[in-house]
Amino acid sequence: MVKISGRHAAGLLFLAGLLASPAGAGLKQYDPVDVTNFALEPENARWLVGPIAHLASEQERAQYLQLSESSAAEEFVAAFWERRGPNLVFPPTGPKITFDRRAEEADKIYTEGTARGRRTDRGTVLILYGAPATIEYGSSPTPRGEPIEIWVYGRKREKGLDGKKPEQRYGFRRHDGLTKFFPLSGVKPLSKTRTRIPRG
Repeated sequence: MVKISGRHAAGLLFLAGLLASPAGAGLKQYDPVDVTNFALEPENARWLVGPIAHLASEQERAQYLQLSESSAAEEFVAAFWERRGPNLVFPPTGPKITFDRRAEEADKIYTEGTARGRRTDRGTVLILYGAPATIEYGSSPTPRGEPIEIWVYGRKREKGLDGKKPEQRYGFRRHDGLTKFFPLSGVKPLSKTRTRIPRG
């Protein structure tokens, strides 16, 4: 019989939680490889990675992944936003303007290593649903681990750019240099702070 120390048991429970629990608390996960069009130039290849994968329909994702020329990709992107409503100049509103404003903010705050902020898990949630009402911090699942960052949208939630309401809470944990979705079952809150992310 193999004896497992408390530290190893905690680590095994942590891994089991990652495997058994939905990572994004209701937000479907898209593997970046599955939504990258390697036939296109770099600036267009990863267009679907991040929030766009959630905004695009299954048919739109499939069509974009079949494109082989950047000019066709640029035409596709323009038509994609046109289908989602016009931009209004006075005042500056519309889905594309909101997306661009939030994406720029996500790039400033959440860029990690070579991953642009708009393509990270926190950036994706920020772009789709705006800033949370509050940010909390929860206990780490492993000894001496970093606390879990918890975004709280609460009960009065408006629909996001994808036409859906956000979940009440999203959990994030830094792992291998990136802050990724983390299941919140069993996480005990440690502290709470008002969000400093612009609510636009």
